[in-house]
Amino acid sequence: MRKLMLAAAMALAIAGGGCSQVRDTWQKIEHVAEAVTRSKVSPEAVVLLASTYDAFEATAKNYVDPRLNKRCDGTNGPICRDPDATIALNKAVRAGRKARNDVKQFLRDHPNELGTQGFYDALKQSVETLRGIFTQYGIKTPLAMTGGVL
Repeated sequence: MRKLMLAAAMALAIAGGGCSQVRDTWQKIEHVAEAVTRSKVSPEAVVLLASTYDAFEATAKNYVDPRLNKRCDGTNGPICRDPDATIALNKAVRAGRKARNDVKQFLRDHPNELGTQGFYDALKQSVETLRGIFTQYGIKTPLAMTGGVL
């Protein structure tokens, strides 16, 4: 990466000829390189977040399973499955599953390397979406069931 930045700065120096332009360009290149470096997350953080997603996914699956939770029909409340919650959960689980699989595939392809922030953020958003749906519809979350912090 440093060689690439040095080559780019030298090319600009030759083309531009001005020292201040080279210095400004070099600083911009360094800022971009720092931003790319900072946009990485540890494999441990990714695994922890993927496990959190898995717990939320299992809870969502149990909620929408008609064998475990009957659909609300107005006579079988208060423990029943809201059709709107079911739709929202199914959509969120599918999106989250893709994000989780993408981040796990990255870890398999690049063992012991830092993961990209984009994969991590997509999975984090999926967890937050599921958490929001659980809150909106009053569904007990893995956090409430375990007494722990997810």
